[in-house]
Amino acid sequence: MVSCQPSEKAPIPKEESTIVSDSISHKSEAPSKEVVQAATQECSYDNESSSLGIGLVLAPDTFELFNDSLLTDRYLEWDVYSSDAPPKPTCSKYYMPEYAIMHFVCLQQTKAFYKVLVNNNQIKYFPKKKEYEFKTWENYILNGVGIRRATNENGSPANERPLQKNPSETSESIKIPEGHEHFCPLEVNGDWVKVTYNCFYNLERDPYEGEPCQFIDKCANPTTGWLKWREENKILIDIFLMP
Repeated sequence: MVSCQPSEKAPIPKEESTIVSDSISHKSEAPSKEVVQAATQECSYDNESSSLGIGLVLAPDTFELFNDSLLTDRYLEWDVYSSDAPPKPTCSKYYMPEYAIMHFVCLQQTKAFYKVLVNNNQIKYFPKKKEYEFKTWENYILNGVGIRRATNENGSPANERPLQKNPSETSESIKIPEGHEHFCPLEVNGDWVKVTYNCFYNLERDPYEGEPCQFIDKCANPTTGWLKWREENKILIDIFLMP
């Protein structure tokens, strides 16, 4: 995971990034050459996906995508640090190439390939190599640096789902402290994740900023409960990838 320090206490912001689509050619003066003119496609940080699959594939800084499972028809090759945008539309589930975050929903893995989703519902393939890291959703959530309920662009909660005493929507609700939300995930049980509220997060000077969940046991009388993290193919939480 990326370990740089953003200026605000939020997961990677949901700012739109522009990527380049297929080029089109125009006739030029002699000698005859093709002039590439880019069209654009908008990607957010957290993009819609037609399925959540079996987990995520974390692409390396330079990666190849293929149109076929035999890995003979290459869709693109891209070094995220060599250009601001890929040569073709490539919206991953979590997309922030400036931080080398290109995390794709994985539908299937074999000894030879990962079958992934691009641009919501397009199927592509990664080679099964050590540079491409697969994580189940459980590991992805637990190995981050915290979560919160999903938010809108203005930072307000996108849903009012409460913290529950048990992993059930009929369970007793637990009041969430006011202020910015930050929870440390403890375990995943199906569509639910057990969390502890980070009592230090809203302090003017957080003594454990940057490593919040390593010191969560220092909270006195911590608020602990369950959040629903998914509903069918929709993610209900924001996942912090950087402190």
